[in-house]
Amino acid sequence: MKNFFSSPGRIIACIVCAAVILILAGGLGAYAALSLTGAIAPKGNEVVLAETSAAEEKTSAAETESDFREEESSVPEAGTNTPETESSLTNESAASSISLEEARAVALADAGLSEDEVTFTKAASDRENGISVYDFEFYTDSAEYEYEIRAADGSVYSKSRENRVLETEASTESSRISLDEAKAIALEQAGLSASEVTFVKAKMEKDDGLLVYEIEFFQGRTEYECTIDALTGEILEYDEEWDD
Repeated sequence: MKNFFSSPGRIIACIVCAAVILILAGGLGAYAALSLTGAIAPKGNEVVLAETSAAEEKTSAAETESDFREEESSVPEAGTNTPETESSLTNESAASSISLEEARAVALADAGLSEDEVTFTKAASDRENGISVYDFEFYTDSAEYEYEIRAADGSVYSKSRENRVLETEASTESSRISLDEAKAIALEQAGLSASEVTFVKAKMEKDDGLLVYEIEFFQGRTEYECTIDALTGEILEYDEEWDD
C-alpha cells in the first residue's frame, strides 16, 4: 500500500478520477433539477431547452390583441346610429306626432263644427317653413275653411275662414246684379271711369258653387282685377299691379 501511494503518477491519477466523479455527479444533479422544473425536455437523443417563457409571452400578446379587437368592435363609431338607437329615435318621433285623424278633429273643434256638418276637399300632410303640418280644406253651406295643424303637438299653425254664398233655386236671373253693374262697381273701387280704361275680361263664372263676376281692365300700364259676388255685388277680391 505504501508503494502504491508513493508513486507520484498514481497519486495524480487518483486526483483526476475523483475530480471527474465530482463533475459527473454535479451534472446529473443539475439535469435532474432542470427536468423537474420543465426547463429542458428530451427530443430524440438530444436534450432541448424548453422555450416556455417565449411561448407564454406570445400567447399573452395574442390574447391581449384579441381582447382589444373585441372591445373595439363593441364600441360604435361616433355619429353612427346602432339599430337600437335608430329604433329608439323612431319610437320617440312617433310618440311626439299626432295622426291625420287627430289633426282633423283639432281643426273641426277649433272651427266649432262636427264631421257631419262639413265637406272636406283636402286632408294631407305637408311642410310649412320646415315644420311638419297637416293641411285641411273644408266647407259648409255658409263658409270655407283652411287649416294647418302642427304634426308635432296638434296646435293650430294657421287658419282662415271665408264666407260662402251659394246660388239656390230661389235665386233667379232677376235677383243677380248685371254685368254692367259689376263693371261699375269695379271702376268705382279703382277710382276710374269707363272712358279711362280698357276692359280685357268681364264675365260671370262659378267659383266653388258661388256665382261671381271676374272683371279685369288696364289703365295705362296698371292692371286691375276684381272679383264681385253676382248676387250681392260684394267685392270678394281686388288687386292692382303695375305692368313692367
